[in-house]
Amino acid sequence: MTLAETYSLPRLRQIVYRHVSQNISKLSTNSVIIDRLSAEQIEHLLSSEFPVDVPELQVLDFVLTWLFKLKNESNQTNYSNEISHKLLRRLIWKHIGNDDLKRYISSQMHYTDVANKKPILSQLLSIKAHYCDIDTNEEEVETISAGLVNLRGLESALIAVSTFESCRQLY
Repeated sequence: MTLAETYSLPRLRQIVYRHVSQNISKLSTNSVIIDRLSAEQIEHLLSSEFPVDVPELQVLDFVLTWLFKLKNESNQTNYSNEISHKLLRRLIWKHIGNDDLKRYISSQMHYTDVANKKPILSQLLSIKAHYCDIDTNEEEVETISAGLVNLRGLESALIAVSTFESCRQLY
């Protein structure tokens, strides 16, 4: 990512971001990789609409892992709050059920560094309510996904397949 961005290589940048998106499940467990990502890279990753290999709740976990690391390393509370807000608004909140989110928050509260996590975790439900329809419930979230791991990037994928089929029919 950094190499592609430093030398303005848009094609390489697209390939790298697509690869990262499709391998979040593997990359999110590697703290060395997470530590090397910048806020701008994570924001671009979330806004690029590439398909991901994990449910949106795990995308949230990936983002929060990075945010907790930033909060532990940074003494600038306003800076980390601004970045938290910027990244968390990029999630597709309607794909995260309220019950799943509550279970996730309570599971995170059992760790020893709860003091560092508590401010961000306590904001999650209000952020979800702000960026998502209040009427969305658990049943709708399951119906939307219809067996898919995550709908992130699905619209782009359908357009690409549709375009490919249209071109193929011309020949």
